Amino acid sequence: MLHMPTTMEYYYTAYTKKITDKDYFFIKRYMFFPEVNNAARVLDGYGMHTDFNKACDIAGIYKISIRQELWTSVSPQEQTARIIHINFPESRSEKMHWQQWLLRLPLPRLKFKF
Repeated sequence: MLHMPTTMEYYYTAYTKKITDKDYFFIKRYMFFPEVNNAARVLDGYGMHTDFNKACDIAGIYKISIRQELWTSVSPQEQTARIIHINFPESRSEKMHWQQWLLRLPLPRLKFKF
């Protein structure tokens, strides 16, 4: 008589990918039997959407605790602000001096009649 595995567990993965300038969430649900050694995980649910919750719905993941765990794995890490100090030269360059001088010249204004 063939012994069938009795316990089934799920394994979840989540990642993001940018497609045509939009971030898409890819959620996968794998089914596996821990009693069976070296058995491959079977893809049981797959969801792809720009909205994380809709991707989870498509993949068949409805437990809030699992969604929160997946969200923390794919949500962008907040970066702290950095201050970059820029040191400007004390005196203006010769090129800048000539550009400022040319901008101050009075130029004739052209008037068009239609």
